[in-house]
Amino acid sequence: MSTYSIPVTPGTPFLFASAVASDSLHTPLTLRAVPGSGGTLLVEYRIAGGGAFVAWPAGTVSSATLYTLTGPVNALRLTAATATGTVEIAQ
Repeated sequence: MSTYSIPVTPGTPFLFASAVASDSLHTPLTLRAVPGSGGTLLVEYRIAGGGAFVAWPAGTVSSATLYTLTGPVNALRLTAATATGTVEIAQ
């Protein structure tokens, strides 16, 4: 199992993707989004390289939120608003 703790700075979306654009990340992906004080975090995923990003089922969150993505995921896009947050990933 691999784990990551990614700081997400406001105004600078972070892309978490496979090193090879056509590959998928190892699933399941367990994600914990922890917004900074007074801030929000949006987690989005795409299922194919070059495809559109889709918000995870929790949408934009303002408190710590845990969710597991079980299907194929090519990349994650993490966006913070107003305060630096953290996204933890286990796969």
